[in-house]
Amino acid sequence: MTLGLDQSRYTLRPLRREDGGMILDWRNDARVRKHMYTDHVISPEEHGRWFERVLLRESAVHYIFELQGEPIGHVGFSKLEKLHQRAEWTFHLRPEGAPRGSGSALGFFAIDCFFNALGMRKLVGEVLSDNDKSLKMHRNLGFVEEGVRLAHVARGGSWVNVHEFAILQESWPSLRAALCKAIFAPNENATES
Repeated sequence: MTLGLDQSRYTLRPLRREDGGMILDWRNDARVRKHMYTDHVISPEEHGRWFERVLLRESAVHYIFELQGEPIGHVGFSKLEKLHQRAEWTFHLRPEGAPRGSGSALGFFAIDCFFNALGMRKLVGEVLSDNDKSLKMHRNLGFVEEGVRLAHVARGGSWVNVHEFAILQESWPSLRAALCKAIFAPNENATES
């Protein structure tokens, strides 16, 4: 993986109240919903209740991932436990228009924020077994697979396994250097919109 993205073009910023409608549109897109634990169309009322909890909850922090000031993704850290210094993450790119490699860039910025800005020790991710892109992304970002929860989620009349991943703060410095080179080092064959 050598993407050659321009690191200076990407930023994470805190989620704001005015992002609510955009996040609802992204979450309701069929391409995003098919990888979520719940795959029904989310009503504005249901989303509003969730969004208010997200904005007020002390055990969660959410960000918008931007490319040159334009929102292209969302990342959230929930179940932040100060005693154990761990949390779970969720993320998604907007359904259309995110350039190739944006998922890797989002992952890099999010993990870096989690360990350095938030000062946490362990980041946990859960991935549905049919989400090949997210499984690959977790592995490429240096997450270790801790196990598989068999028949863990009911989807479309069948049961889906969930892969559990984790990455530890002590492994991040060396992973960070390698990922920075792989994602952001100049690559004359790379194309970025």
